[in-house]
Amino acid sequence: MQSLTSSRFVFSVIVFVLLAAPVAASEWPQWLGEKRDAVWNEKGLMTKFPKDGPPIVWRKPIGEGYAGPAVTGGRIYIMDRVKTAADPKNPQPRGTALGTERVQCLSASDGKAVWNHSYDCPYTNVA
Repeated sequence: MQSLTSSRFVFSVIVFVLLAAPVAASEWPQWLGEKRDAVWNEKGLMTKFPKDGPPIVWRKPIGEGYAGPAVTGGRIYIMDRVKTAADPKNPQPRGTALGTERVQCLSASDGKAVWNHSYDCPYTNVA
């Protein structure tokens, strides 16, 4: 549960930073940024959060995952995985974790879904 909470916090912070950047800012169109070096070269970004934290522009719950967001053209692309509860009438083999993976495109201005694609993705051989 802590991982999911951390993911939501990190995503909220990323969205805030991206929306607070100037309109002419460089984009983050792929994993680890423009040059895939995890370096943000913008000027004028805040160096310290206000006492009550940064203002939240919008929130969007997301599942667990290993991918960071890509931001380009006023849209945010994110990939996550949402766990699915097992059917007690049809138990899964031991070591199987049911879930759905999603690729989502969100509007950077309000977080509303532009499109999404999801597919069943059971993990096997997990402890």
